[in-house]
Amino acid sequence: MWDLFFVALGAGAIAFVFFLADFENRVIKRLERLRPRNAEVAHVAQIRISHPAQPTRRWSRAILYVSNKHIVIHRRTGTETPIFYCLGHEIEGFWRPRIYQPGINSIEIHANVAGQWTILKVRLTRSRMMALVRALKYFVNDDIERSYRQRRPYIYRPPAPARLATQDIYGMWHYERAFNVYLNPASLVFLGEGDAVERVINLRHLQNIRILRSDESNVERGLVCFRVTPPDDDSLAEDVAISVDDYSAWAESIALAARRTLEEPITRKRKGKKASAPEADDRLSDEDFDAPEDAFDMALWESQAYVLGDDGELRPR
Repeated sequence: MWDLFFVALGAGAIAFVFFLADFENRVIKRLERLRPRNAEVAHVAQIRISHPAQPTRRWSRAILYVSNKHIVIHRRTGTETPIFYCLGHEIEGFWRPRIYQPGINSIEIHANVAGQWTILKVRLTRSRMMALVRALKYFVNDDIERSYRQRRPYIYRPPAPARLATQDIYGMWHYERAFNVYLNPASLVFLGEGDAVERVINLRHLQNIRILRSDESNVERGLVCFRVTPPDDDSLAEDVAISVDDYSAWAESIALAARRTLEEPITRKRKGKKASAPEADDRLSDEDFDAPEDAFDMALWESQAYVLGDDGELRPR
């Protein structure tokens, strides 16, 4: 009787191994069948697609492709219609909460996809994550890459109701329709209904960030004020004021995030005789692969109202 039991158990184990091998072969075939031309990265990954005002905690496994032009994600079942499609110029930033660790690493990619702010979070093993980051660097501009290379922790504030405020010639303030204001390490974003993107302001273009308290002027509540100065034409500079709850904390976060974009980014330590020489192609390396010990600003992390955890989740302290 026991002999029959062990024979059946062994047969079941062999069948299970063959099932896993067959499943893996089918996934590989799907990868090749759906693979875009010039794809630099093709992996099965854990992904999560959400929006700033519509967060979700649901993770799923999907097929991820990154080419020199776009990011495409298909369901693991191999359906032809992608569940995520983003062109390179739609990417607004990408950040990892921690330096590379053994095992699983996470990244979040922010993109203005067809006018909607979308956050793609991806979990991959260390080597595959490094390949993904190298691929992303090929089609983002210098400002986005610099924001990725900032000292951690990255500075965020989740969406909050806000209104633009303008002052007339008599000194009276007037308020426009409401929207959501959202801060990430690279930009200040104005979002409409359904996370529709109304405006994206590069933090490197902000100057003279200050607050206007309600008891200092004829405003209903405090304002966050700043000047937006495009880099190529000072004549296009404009003054912006937004009315938002907890305006003092918002102004502090915006000022810190804007200052971070102007700092020299973290660079990778280089060892050996050629340590002082620049790499042949710095975009092929990932600068914090061997980050210095002071790359994480603990004092700043402790002062933030919202922090990005090791798992990539934005939470209040």
